[in-house]
Amino acid sequence: MVKQLRNILALMLLAMLLTSCATHKNTASTRWWKSFKSRYNTYFNGHQAYLEGMQAKAEGNKDNFTDFLPLMMVSNKSSKDLGKGNFETTITKCEKTIKLHSIKNKPEYKRGHRLTAKEKAFRNRKEFNPFLKNAWILMGKAQLQRGEYIEAASTFAYTERLYRDQPQVANIARSLAALCYTQLDWFYDAEDLLNKVRRDSVPRAARRPYNTALTNLHLRQKHWKEALPYLKQEVSNMPHGIPRARGYYLLAQVYQTLNMKKEAYKSLQKCLNQSPPYEMKFNAQIMQTEVMPQGDNKKKLAKLNRMARKPNNKNYLDRIYYAIGNIYMAIPDTSKAIASYETGNEKSAQNGPAKAILNLNLGDIYWTMQRFDKAQRCYNTALGALDKEHPRYEEISKKTKTLDKLVPYTNEIFLQDSLQTLVRMPEKERLAVIDKLIELEKKRQKEAAKAAADSIAQAREGRQTGGSNNRPTTDDKTANANSGGAWYFYNQQSVMQGADQFKKLWGNRKNEDNWRRINKTVLATQDSEGVDYEKEDSIENARLNALNDSTATDSTLIDQGDAAQNDSLANDPLKREFYLAQLPFTEEQMTASNNKIRDALFPAGVIEKDELENYLLARNTFMRLYTEFPEYEHRDELLYQLFLLELHWGSSGSANIYKNELAASYPESPYTLLITAPDYEENARFGKHLEDSLYTATYNAYRMNDYTTMEENCAISKSKYPQGENRAKFMFLDAMTLLHKGDTKGFTEGLRELVKTFPQDNISELAGSIVKSIDEGRVPGSDGYDIGSLWGNRINSADAEADAALKQDSLTADRNTSFVFILPYANDSIDEGKLLYEVSRFNFTNFSVRNFEIELVQSGTTGQLCLKGFLSFDEVHRYQQDIYNDSACHVLLKHIKPVLISEHNLRLIGIKYTAADYEKFYQQHFVPSKVKEDLKIDQDPSNFIWDEFQEVKDGDDDDSNNNTSDDVDIEDDGGEWY
Repeated sequence: MVKQLRNILALMLLAMLLTSCATHKNTASTRWWKSFKSRYNTYFNGHQAYLEGMQAKAEGNKDNFTDFLPLMMVSNKSSKDLGKGNFETTITKCEKTIKLHSIKNKPEYKRGHRLTAKEKAFRNRKEFNPFLKNAWILMGKAQLQRGEYIEAASTFAYTERLYRDQPQVANIARSLAALCYTQLDWFYDAEDLLNKVRRDSVPRAARRPYNTALTNLHLRQKHWKEALPYLKQEVSNMPHGIPRARGYYLLAQVYQTLNMKKEAYKSLQKCLNQSPPYEMKFNAQIMQTEVMPQGDNKKKLAKLNRMARKPNNKNYLDRIYYAIGNIYMAIPDTSKAIASYETGNEKSAQNGPAKAILNLNLGDIYWTMQRFDKAQRCYNTALGALDKEHPRYEEISKKTKTLDKLVPYTNEIFLQDSLQTLVRMPEKERLAVIDKLIELEKKRQKEAAKAAADSIAQAREGRQTGGSNNRPTTDDKTANANSGGAWYFYNQQSVMQGADQFKKLWGNRKNEDNWRRINKTVLATQDSEGVDYEKEDSIENARLNALNDSTATDSTLIDQGDAAQNDSLANDPLKREFYLAQLPFTEEQMTASNNKIRDALFPAGVIEKDELENYLLARNTFMRLYTEFPEYEHRDELLYQLFLLELHWGSSGSANIYKNELAASYPESPYTLLITAPDYEENARFGKHLEDSLYTATYNAYRMNDYTTMEENCAISKSKYPQGENRAKFMFLDAMTLLHKGDTKGFTEGLRELVKTFPQDNISELAGSIVKSIDEGRVPGSDGYDIGSLWGNRINSADAEADAALKQDSLTADRNTSFVFILPYANDSIDEGKLLYEVSRFNFTNFSVRNFEIELVQSGTTGQLCLKGFLSFDEVHRYQQDIYNDSACHVLLKHIKPVLISEHNLRLIGIKYTAADYEKFYQQHFVPSKVKEDLKIDQDPSNFIWDEFQEVKDGDDDDSNNNTSDDVDIEDDGGEWY
């Protein structure tokens, strides 16, 4: 009897559960069953995938220990895609959970029952599955860990609105959204959200995400003092192992910045106690030497030297010697610091961030010492390994370009001065210097021979092992320098790395045929004409063979070299005669040497003045040319430059001396006419502002079609400001006045002159495209060609990319086909990131079924945001109305006129029709037509297939795992079961 009762009760319970599974019901049992299925089916698998993704990210993460570690590993570019597949699985599972187990219907209301305030609040909810909030939060976290910050912020924003009546969930979503905003550097928006969380008094479940978001915000803003207490709490909450070791290392960096060295040392010791990976352990030990008390320099140096001797540290010697150099700089002992930095440079095994920072510091020292040749070498090496986001990247890039121009001149001056100094030395001292050069050359040749032998051995070993296992590896920075998809020579990092490696192998080479020859001496001239390369190759081969022979002596080496060159001592860099032959002993040779100095001084001074902005150095350079070479051919320009320098310092008396000399000696010089003009001083002081004002007035006249004023102002620009910053724009407007007069030929020639004179100016791109279009036979200003169109009409051109079939096709008024929604804008008229965010937010908030593809397209000075996926004109028209009625989007889009166009018609724009042609077609065929006012876009289209969900029906288990969930889930609120 008892057994029968148990069976009956079990059947009754099963029947109750089965009847409670219908999605149209919302009862306590329905909510419990849906919550149970959500937790232990799709969500469980998604959460496991998330944990696996986080583990993969922690194990594969590569940090740059020369800079502050980011709080979140996803901030590292190299770690952004780690675990990507796991996070994609998490997102898919969360979407599936939400789709299958969401409860939107309100609970049944019993007539006559008076609802309590708690019951009313419960009935006002938008989602009744008590567990589903965890799926929304987890989906946003997975998007965040994939680096999709805008998508994650949209998810958290929607979650906040969906659970607005549940402060605990809403505040978690706000905190995580603030984390996304911080990653995007939208600090104001992040602060605003965190202030809202703080006003609600942070609930227990929201404290950890709130603390993480606030810590990350302070760290990204470099507010170290404010970040410190939150960072300490954040580190204590991190899991043991690599994450906590990273946390302690970051904490030590903050302590060090705040000059709290004792606390930094303790934090680094805690980092080491976490058994971190070897690279982190090594950098923590290096950093410990930096935060030790200032008086313990001997102890620091001893520890670093011990580390340098360890075989495990052979790949980190640049970091060790960089730390040694920093200690010497703090003493200060600049010479020993330079020696340490150079040793680190020489022994560096990788072209990574550590080497880049070392070369930055060394380059700065040489820059201060005005050793620009050495500074150039260091900056070139650093630039090849620096990230473009590095705060000094633009500065170093600019310095490198300047030094590339300056160093050839300063090297020539230094070389000729050195040669002349050797000539003036007593013979004994001269020969001693030459002997030192010979010793250096011997050392260089031995190192080159060893490197060549190692390279050959490595190549042979690679061939023997199939060329895969022992192939020389390339540093990550070098391998990834061109990962952006741009052509090699458009990527400055790749160019700098290539140039640095080339110089290491071949030295400074002249751009010529047959360049692959080894430079024989540090005093070799730059003139390579008349070199017998075949003979030099035979000499070099003989020398390398001798060096590779372990039994060969120096005398054997010299004998073989001499035999190979037919006893020509003047061609052997290991003989004194080789160097003596290059010294300017005769009067003719001395004159030639002085001429080289003279020709290098003036361009060097101009670069020092205009690009280095080192006016004192430029004055010294110009004065040497002024005093030592009074017969200089371009002395009028030299006087003008000296006049400008004195004017810059406000020395009107000295400036007038050069002005008077220029006027007396060179009355017809253009520089004389320039500085003796009545309004010269006014133009020199206020010329830029005056020209800017003139251009503003001219542009306003263009907008008002006042071509008379345009012509007058362009003439003023030509006469008074021929070198002004806006000259290219004036030339364009001047050409437009000729087009207005009907002078097509003058218009075209004016644009050609603009492109020729200012090829790098932005407006030259537009001018060049117009000239090209005119050359192809189109008429400016006609209906067939619209200069202001985003797409040029190319029907008359032989465009190889244009499909012949499309050229013969026509615009169609078909409404039931795929349409595209386009928002065109000028690049400087809107914040692209904000536009993308608001459109993504609008889509995510309003469409849970449909997924519209968003694409940003750039074309010169204009951009377009395109949305694809609309199945008809009615849909895209309805979408336009809805997005413009959205309060946030309306403010952003009120000045943008959207384009609604079918994919078929879009393909014809720019091939057969212009944008203006389509506008007329649209006004004629689409504007008068009626559209469905009550159309609902967010529903399954008739031809839509739910790939993964297609065969999953309500009530069916989609996964078999029923393990307990992780304790990170948000606790269910009370009162959800009635």
